[in-house]
Amino acid sequence: MRPIAPERRPLDRMAIRNRPTKDGRPSWYAVVRDSRGKQVWIHCGPRKKDAEAVDWHVKQKTTHGIWTQPASRRFDQFVRGDFLDYKRPRVREKTYAGYEQDCRNHQIPFYGKSKLERITLYDVERFLSCLQGKGLSPRSINKQLVLSRMIFNRAIVLGFLQVNPAQFVDRVREPHKEMAFLTPEEIRAFLAVLPEEHRTLFILAILTGLRQAEIFGLRWSDYDPVRGLLFVRRTYNPEFGFMETKSAGSRRSVVVSPVLQRSLDEHRRNNGGNPEELIFRNRAGNPMNGQNLVTRVFHPALKNAGVKRIRFHDLRHTYAALMLSSNCGLKFLQQQMGHASIQTSLDLYGHLLPQASEGVASRLDELVFEEGIRPALQLIPGGRHERVP
Repeated sequence: MRPIAPERRPLDRMAIRNRPTKDGRPSWYAVVRDSRGKQVWIHCGPRKKDAEAVDWHVKQKTTHGIWTQPASRRFDQFVRGDFLDYKRPRVREKTYAGYEQDCRNHQIPFYGKSKLERITLYDVERFLSCLQGKGLSPRSINKQLVLSRMIFNRAIVLGFLQVNPAQFVDRVREPHKEMAFLTPEEIRAFLAVLPEEHRTLFILAILTGLRQAEIFGLRWSDYDPVRGLLFVRRTYNPEFGFMETKSAGSRRSVVVSPVLQRSLDEHRRNNGGNPEELIFRNRAGNPMNGQNLVTRVFHPALKNAGVKRIRFHDLRHTYAALMLSSNCGLKFLQQQMGHASIQTSLDLYGHLLPQASEGVASRLDELVFEEGIRPALQLIPGGRHERVP
């Protein structure tokens, strides 16, 4: 019988193999053949299920004949050069600084000089366990997992990897945390003890839900008193200065309530309002110091009003709670908050929706049974004819 040509040879049936280490510990490999018929052993670590996951992923690629042996590259060299150099001109300066810091503090110290092709799913899971041992919060750990996936995806694009070892790693469970916000009574007590010069700023934060960086980036040219709108066009960060908004959805127009409009107009009369001047600024005309505002004004006012201590960002949650309690639609809330998707709004504030739906159950009965509750109960087998209390 004529032997099968190597380039046409099918994948081995036994694609998952274990080659124990010298000390007897398991070491699993996914054994595949590339598009040229060459056998390739992909190290997957000490767990068989990781090798099975990689084997399945590789087979999907080899079906289309696109599997090739990746080039070799050290993790630290790849991150410092190929990954960060690629990201620098494509993200905001603040975002890049976060990537660089996370790579320097967490990613590179763990993976170090490891070859990209030798990093396995097991290694990524050990990385997450290491972060947990350092005391990082579940949210911070998941942030590092997302960054790892970005790094390995970039390695795939450049031909250093064929499989992303972080692709099949599950996120760490994040405990649900209730949002803190002020009630209308607490808002009134808080505003009553605020210094007059800062009152408009906090009224705006409560009645618009703007982020602190968005508030400090507002100019008078962004305020349209005729239409009652504020236009969010930029943000201010004390380290990076004025920047574009967080995302395209964050660049938005926000409705201004009559109370806020009167407060803004009064603030303009007292402080001047040239179009290019900042709405909220220090005495030198520069952006305000957010940390000083919180420690010297915000928290003392909460204490003096006898109101629970919250973060400045919780005023944003206060706005969302107020809007939902006013029967505001979730889609409109998404647009006002500047969320990228309505799912983000639902995930953050879905638990507040029942408060905006009080009386819906009774209105349902009235809608279906126009003649009242008593005739409706007759439709229920064995139903009592007394009115439900």
